[in-house]
Amino acid sequence: MALSRNKRYKIIYGVKYQFKKLKPEQTIELLELSGQLLNNGYPAQDIIVFAERLMIISHVQATIMQEALNNGSSLAQTLATIIDQPNLIMQLEIADQHGDLAACCQDNALFLREQRKQVKQLRSLMAYPIVLLIMMSGLVIFIQLVLKPQLQSLLPANQRSNSLMWPVILIVSVVVILLIVSRLISRKKWRYLVLQLPVLKRVFRAYYNFILFTDLAHLLGSGLSLQEILTFMTSFNNQSLQTFIAQNVTQQLKQGATLTNIIEQDPLLPQELELLLAKGDTKAFKTLELNVLAQRNFAELERQLKTLIEQVQPLLFIVIALIIGALYLQILMPIYDIMKGI
Repeated sequence: MALSRNKRYKIIYGVKYQFKKLKPEQTIELLELSGQLLNNGYPAQDIIVFAERLMIISHVQATIMQEALNNGSSLAQTLATIIDQPNLIMQLEIADQHGDLAACCQDNALFLREQRKQVKQLRSLMAYPIVLLIMMSGLVIFIQLVLKPQLQSLLPANQRSNSLMWPVILIVSVVVILLIVSRLISRKKWRYLVLQLPVLKRVFRAYYNFILFTDLAHLLGSGLSLQEILTFMTSFNNQSLQTFIAQNVTQQLKQGATLTNIIEQDPLLPQELELLLAKGDTKAFKTLELNVLAQRNFAELERQLKTLIEQVQPLLFIVIALIIGALYLQILMPIYDIMKGI
């Protein structure tokens, strides 16, 4: 029975079982285990058994993976049944067919663990400012709904303001606009949009480059030509970054555009590719260069995440300071009007 990405159940031996995709920590542990076992010559079957015994995956998840394996799926395709990360699965697919799957599993486990560490640090830094923002928001509502109407009642009728709810209306309007924009902008356009954001563009640029250089190193190292790489990448029907870029490049090449112009005009493609493709080096040397660039972008991604974490908390405190200033104005202006009337 085919497994849909959106379904949260599986019928096994006539019984419907609830199951969930792996959590981030479980994904990391499964990738680490897979890399270790593959390095030691264990088959995919043993990876499923070990993972279930170590309670990394549930019995239902193990049964789903075993069923996919029995149906002729590769290890990467088997992992895709319980891991909902298209970019990761695409990398595993490429490594499984044209590279070192064990090393790919371990590298991605390292990357995801570092990413998880950065996310935890970011959450810990944001906890206090977010609590303050919630308290300030509650205070804004209290002032608008309780305090300000009482102060307004002390003013003469001709001096009372009718715009007591404008901050609330403004907040609701901003939220509605953001929701509408998020619906209108497709996932494909979001990939370009994040590269325009002042704070996040360097993080996503390093992340995109890391993925592309790593996958190109695997494919080029296996002896594939550029056309064969594009054909291979477009053969997948998924939402991964790699497939999206390959489809775009293939479509533009068919329309008569040169590869150099495509690299120059597409923000998702790193400019280093133009230099690599123009040089007459051997495939082995180009593969080495791509691996070096992948590692450099991985290190850059770590640096940018740390910089982002360092910047988030001060920015939140600036927002809090502005809210506090607005609160003082909301309280003091009616009092000033009352004193002026006296």
